[in-house]
Amino acid sequence: MKLLSDENKKQLKEFFTGLERDTHVVLFNRPDAPSGEETAALLSEMAELSDKLHLDVRDLELDADLAAEYNVKLAPAFVILNDKKEFTRIRFNGVPLGHEINSFLSALLEVGGNPQPMPAEMLDRVKKIDKPVDIKVFVTLSCPHCPGAVQKAHALALANPMIQAEMVEAQSFPEMSQKFGVGSVPHTVFNGAESIIGNYPFEDFLAKAESA
Repeated sequence: MKLLSDENKKQLKEFFTGLERDTHVVLFNRPDAPSGEETAALLSEMAELSDKLHLDVRDLELDADLAAEYNVKLAPAFVILNDKKEFTRIRFNGVPLGHEINSFLSALLEVGGNPQPMPAEMLDRVKKIDKPVDIKVFVTLSCPHCPGAVQKAHALALANPMIQAEMVEAQSFPEMSQKFGVGSVPHTVFNGAESIIGNYPFEDFLAKAESA
């Protein structure tokens, strides 16, 4: 299965020149996973385009201990590690195609390239969060507003080790979407309770993380 055209590969290869440090992607999959084959193919094709991007494919059940270490419970799901193979607290559940490829590429550049600086006042507030915050951003691949919400969640996670952020492709995981009452997207859930529906300014995401 090939998902990327020659033109796609050319564009991505140029984009990946922005990776200054090794970046590792660990994929957890299983044979019956929705979009599992597509996710594995996409990540494999991307990893071939840069010597800075590395892919490690695991089985969710056979590698359950490692999956638990990264708090991975779904398949396909993948996490991003930095050049020291440290978990960045960023997870993706489902294939990052459509508009969501932007979320994935942004995350790679944040971890392996030059992350966008956060205003000092905002960064200070993020770093003061001293309790665990779990952020789930439910998306669909056709939603143009979803990547912005995912990227805001990632920024929070990268700035504070108490925060974890994950994208959930709503249509691939209908039971989880139903559990959290997902209708419109992006639908962002903080610690399984409070939520934001829409791509609101970063200030709103930060306020929800603080109150969570």
